[in-house]
Parts: sequence; structure tokens; C-alpha cells
Amino acid sequence: MGLTIHYSIAAAKNWSPKTIRAKLEALRQCCLDLPVEQVSELQEFKGKDCEPGEEKDDPFRWAKIQAARSPESPWQPGTSFRQQPSRMLVFSVWPAQGCEEMNIGVSSFHRFVCPKRKEYPVQTWADEQCNKPGWSLAITHPRSYPGAARILKDFAKRWKLRRMTG
Repeated sequence: MGLTIHYSIAAAKNWSPKTIRAKLEALRQCCLDLPVEQVSELQEFKGKDCEPGEEKDDPFRWAKIQAARSPESPWQPGTSFRQQPSRMLVFSVWPAQGCEEMNIGVSSFHRFVCPKRKEYPVQTWADEQCNKPGWSLAITHPRSYPGAARILKDFAKRWKLRRMTG
């Protein structure tokens, strides 16, 4: 049996990336003074490097797995999917033999959960990463996505939006 502590930290919105790096480095220095086995260097990952991948020997694989978040789907309330950060600054502390490492860091995420869509046939969209239609698909294929099309129609009606002629 063991003890697990879950925590979250957030950087102030007015902190620059330089300030965040300095604060994490100061925290890392404090960890170096503790009686722990090992403290890693502060590492920065961007883009695809934030994904855990299949490499089991990546020392930050667990940190990358933990950094993901699970936003709720706007099309199916109550369901969510995983989103990896677009950037993360992290270090790991290994307390002792038999312990799991403690990962401390700050992650940032893309503003939009689903990546910019390419032209996909409607039949294969379900196999893609987001697994839910975008507004553009709800407009062009309303029979395929009746729930999303209804939400969009209600939104347009509420805000008195109308279709532009083109």
C-alpha cells in the first residue's frame, strides 16, 4: 500500500515564460536540498515532443502522460477525450527506491481542442482524432450530424445570425 498525492499548480496569467521558467527552476533548487534520490534537469517540450510515444526508456514519458487533460465534448456532454499539451516545462523528482517519480511542471494547451480540419470524407471522420464533427461538417452534412446541426441552428437563432450569401 502506498500514498498518492495529486496536486495542480497554475501560473499567474501575467507571468511571462521567462518568469515561469525562473519559478520552476527555484522550486527545482529547493528539491535538490531535500533528501531525495534524484532531481532531473528542467526540460522543455513543444509540439509532438509533448506526446508520450511508445518509447519506454523516455525518462519523461510518465510526465507527458500525466500532463494531458480531458476536456468535455461540446457535442456529447458527459464525454471527454484526451488532449496533450502544446508546450510543457517540467522536471522530475525521484524520492527513493520503490517510489514513483514526482513530476512538477507547467503545461499550455492549444486554444482549440480539435486540430484544424483537412478535407475528410464524412464516412471516415469518426476514425479521426477528435471523433466529433466540426461546425463546418454540421453545416455541410446536417443529416450526418443532426445533434451538432441542431445546436448550431439554435445558436444562430438565439443570436439572430443569418447565413451570408456568397
